[in-house]
Amino acid sequence: ARIAKGFQFTTVSSDARLIAAGSQQVLSKMRAAPTPPPASGTY
Repeated sequence: ARIAKGFQFTTVSSDARLIAAGSQQVLSKMRAAPTPPPASGTY
């Protein structure tokens, strides 16, 4: 996005931080969700 705006120097760390923050939100939602009951049957 910044390159398209004409920036010649961009950093990757801000993108990595954004991805890490997003993954933490997803993990928090997954951990807060109730666990489904175990499936009945052999397999």
